[in-house]
Amino acid sequence: MSSDNMVLSAAGLLGGIELPEFTILNIISWICSAAMIFGGVVPFIPQYRDIQRSGNADGFSPFVCLTLLIANILRIMFWFGKHYELPLLAQSIIMLFAMMALVHLCVHVRRKTEIIVAKQHKFTDFDWDYFWMWTDFHSYVEFIFAFIALFGLITYLFLYNMYVVETIGFLAVFAEAMLGAPQFYRNFTNKSTQGMSKKMVGFWTMGDIFKTGYFIVREAPPQFWICGMLQVSIDISIFLQNTEMAPHKKEKCKYWEKCFRKDPAHKRDFLHPGDKEDTKSTDVEMKDETVSKPTLKRSDTDILMDDETKETKPKLKRNRTHVISDDEDDDEPSPPPVKKLRSKTVSVTKKTGSGDSKKDTDDDDAVASGSSEDVYIPKCQYWDECYRKDPNHRKQYRHPGDGRKSSRPKPAKKLEEGVQVSLTGGYRLKRLGSDFTCTCIGWKIQKNATNKRTCKHLREYLGDTFEKARIGQLPVEKRKPVEPSQRFQHITISLLLAHKYEAKNCSNPVGWWISEKLDGVRAFWNGKCFYSRLGNPFYAPKWFTKDLPKDIHLDGELFGGRKKFQQTIKVVKNAECADWNKIKYCVFDSPNMGKDTFEKRTKTVKDWFDANKPQYAEFCDQYKCTSKQQLEDDLKKMIKLGGEGLMIREPGSVYERCRSKTLLKLKKFYDAEAVVIGYDPGKGRVTGAVGALKCRMECGKEFKVGSGLSDKDRKRPPKIGSIITYKFQEYTNSGSPRFPTYLGVRIDATEPKDAELPELPDDI
Repeated sequence: MSSDNMVLSAAGLLGGIELPEFTILNIISWICSAAMIFGGVVPFIPQYRDIQRSGNADGFSPFVCLTLLIANILRIMFWFGKHYELPLLAQSIIMLFAMMALVHLCVHVRRKTEIIVAKQHKFTDFDWDYFWMWTDFHSYVEFIFAFIALFGLITYLFLYNMYVVETIGFLAVFAEAMLGAPQFYRNFTNKSTQGMSKKMVGFWTMGDIFKTGYFIVREAPPQFWICGMLQVSIDISIFLQNTEMAPHKKEKCKYWEKCFRKDPAHKRDFLHPGDKEDTKSTDVEMKDETVSKPTLKRSDTDILMDDETKETKPKLKRNRTHVISDDEDDDEPSPPPVKKLRSKTVSVTKKTGSGDSKKDTDDDDAVASGSSEDVYIPKCQYWDECYRKDPNHRKQYRHPGDGRKSSRPKPAKKLEEGVQVSLTGGYRLKRLGSDFTCTCIGWKIQKNATNKRTCKHLREYLGDTFEKARIGQLPVEKRKPVEPSQRFQHITISLLLAHKYEAKNCSNPVGWWISEKLDGVRAFWNGKCFYSRLGNPFYAPKWFTKDLPKDIHLDGELFGGRKKFQQTIKVVKNAECADWNKIKYCVFDSPNMGKDTFEKRTKTVKDWFDANKPQYAEFCDQYKCTSKQQLEDDLKKMIKLGGEGLMIREPGSVYERCRSKTLLKLKKFYDAEAVVIGYDPGKGRVTGAVGALKCRMECGKEFKVGSGLSDKDRKRPPKIGSIITYKFQEYTNSGSPRFPTYLGVRIDATEPKDAELPELPDDI
């Protein structure tokens, strides 16, 4: 083929393609289309950078991302039923990726700022309380794919039904029109626009105005431009919120750190130490006030000339604002040295370069470089107006001119501005400027200023040294009662322990003595003090033990009532508890008469109780068993009354200091001991507290027990490593206890103990 023919063929081929005309209108149209494609993402770039820079996503509502994701997915589905311009379709696709990137950043920031990791919440949990507040990014991806699959199927099935297609289109643009609603509601509830990017709202408004005009000019479906106008109105409302709620520049309170007013209106209208304001003007004002210190009494002999005053003014450095303390300025310049005379008049005339001045300066430097630099020295609250001259006061507090500076202590754990920290028990710590807050009742009931409050949670987290420097003086701690171990020593004892009632231990219980199995704390009385089975002392008030015998040893239980085991434990562990009057010492034997028969021992003890009638002790009733049916009926009655079970004692038996078959116990539920190895976080009503205890049995089997835990137990659960008592019906096939119920902490046990399930006789 010749070259001429090739040129003609190429010209013919190009002639078949319609190339766009490069006119001004076409160029403007292309620019507008490009703005529509990428303009929707631009408003979120400042918000993305703000979150990335500050490491805090609290001010941004994640439901904005949810709104845009749903709106753009529905808009894409609408395109399949009714084609509209391709730039709008491309805008939706790009917006999906942008919103998922913003969600990924928010999830990453929140997980990074968590100090105590809470329970993970996922989409597959289907927990409505944590919808769109999941802790992993994969859950958000799973939800989006599930939403796309659902509405993709609906669109496919009703693709030719115009009512359904138009409804999807309206939902798409209406959801996008409500984009600013979550942010508007968040600002309204918080009464603040802090954390919200103003640039983002500005881009929203400009973009929505441009977009609405674009819809009208290009004759887009009416759903687009109607909802666009609604979106513009919401953007304007958020702008008005920003104007109304934006913090205005407050006037400085004339009393400054000496202001005693705590009413919110005064705090809102005037600037005080510790308020988050532009500190430039405050620093300048503080400089002017610092120059005039110290305040001197005016008399005929101490009036300063104007030129002398100017010479004595030192050069001031720019003050730093500190958030540790509201009334301390470590960088405060030292005033001119004041030389005191024996007379009542004071001379403050200073000549530059004089020997006295040099000597005074050297003295100040010597003090500043001493060992006190490493010790925190609080500032005197009266500062230059302090009149006290005693050395102890001058040594304990800093005053103008003494040249001492305090090294500010650092917190044990750093708490960033605006970051909220969750603690065990559901309490939350947060820092706002110089205010360190806690959600506990101890912090809330304090009447002093918020920046002068502390509690045991803040002290444990930040450290006592830091808290003392921050608020000036720590609250006086309550006097702790003396531990029982400091009053009575541990002793070694052995008590009679029971076996389970089963056929091999007792084939015929007729003639045995029956008594109630008390659900209390086993206690041995030696004439002076109560002791547990392990020999640990229980110190009871003197008025509780004053009527007990001094020459008879007793074996019994400290009993607070049926189904009150936990309350009994609480009382027995605390000698200062006011509920000791609700406890009874129920006696059922006497160990020091162990060689006598059971009947003789009980008669001696019962005669003593009948003669002396102690106020807080009683002898347990014992009666004989007449038949197996009676034993079964009495057990059912006791369980119905809320008792734990029955105890039966062999007639004529001696007191054996071991586990003996002469003493048997009957009960429907079995109890055992386990060691606490961890906690499960609570859900719903008990969110932020303990939902269940993770426990390990003696055999090594692990299980969870949540039933029986009170709200107080959930907020302050048993410590990890402590031994707890629980009851259950039976063992499952896997060896775990069935229906375990928490009873309380076992203070007289050090190791877990599994229950032995007996084989009951056929007729019991």
